[in-house]
Amino acid sequence: SYLINEFNSKNYELVINQINQLTGSKYNIPIIYNLLGAAYSNINKHLEAINAYKNALKLDSLNEEILRNLGKSYSKLEEDKKAYECFKKANKIRPNNADAIFGIGLLELKKSNFKESIFKFSLAIKYNKNFFQAYYNRAIAYNNLGNVTEAKNDYFEAVKINKNYYQAYNNL
Repeated sequence: SYLINEFNSKNYELVINQINQLTGSKYNIPIIYNLLGAAYSNINKHLEAINAYKNALKLDSLNEEILRNLGKSYSKLEEDKKAYECFKKANKIRPNNADAIFGIGLLELKKSNFKESIFKFSLAIKYNKNFFQAYYNRAIAYNNLGNVTEAKNDYFEAVKINKNYYQAYNNL
């Protein structure tokens, strides 16, 4: 709980140092490596994050949270095929996984597959009604297809859910 408190306080370097001192000892558990990966990810050290997530997966290969996190790190490094595989595996483990579906939606949006991304974002919203990022990104896809009304509705919905979501405000 100490490490999680430090992580939540955004003391990522401290968490990394503490975990690196623990690893290789009796603390060989997936959650520690997942936390290490998240800490690295939060300071934009995605290669290190990927290594930590891979170590976590060696200990728990069916952990959908670790797979999602690994997918996000691959995505940050523009390794979209690897990211897609991670999101797909995570979604197979937990089919109503809004975050994994959202990750696939982002990859589809990046490839300008707007209809497919709208489908994925809609599915993510179905599983998480407060997923303001899914509304926002679905709005971008709608805009690209010329569906301005749907886009405005989704930007508005994103702002309604998160009053501080400035990217959505800028599009209203």
